[in-house]
Amino acid sequence: MTDAATTSRIDALVARLEEFLGTLRTVVDNDALDRIADVGLHFSEARVLLLVGESPKPLPIGQIAERLDLSVAAAGRNVDHLVRKGLVRRVECAEDRRVRLVSATAEGLGHVTGKRDIWRGAMRTVAERLPADVAADLESALGAALSHHPTYHRKDTE
Repeated sequence: MTDAATTSRIDALVARLEEFLGTLRTVVDNDALDRIADVGLHFSEARVLLLVGESPKPLPIGQIAERLDLSVAAAGRNVDHLVRKGLVRRVECAEDRRVRLVSATAEGLGHVTGKRDIWRGAMRTVAERLPADVAADLESALGAALSHHPTYHRKDTE
């Protein structure tokens, strides 16, 4: 059970994290929308591409529809557009010929990887605007916080 002071401290930290991550998200969203526009994707097509590109295995169109809260027809139309643009491929499922599986092409994966680059760029933009002492304190605080997370492994020690 937490006391009022601890709850207040946690609430203040959560609020500050929301502000900080919101700043990053704003930079990311602006860059991502620019890239989507450059490729000529509609927003729903970009959502499908990101879902399929980040999936470890090909996805049935019905599952794409469910995960993105689209109708199967709308998901199918988005997949059709992405196939025509060469960003995804659609193949017949070996176990059930009625099912079409969708996976990203190399070009499509390049756009998904680009999302990671956008995040990295946004973090760099924010970090470069920080005074050196604030940046050092933030790096130290994040390192300390991550060391208490059960799935965190330092990259520089592997």
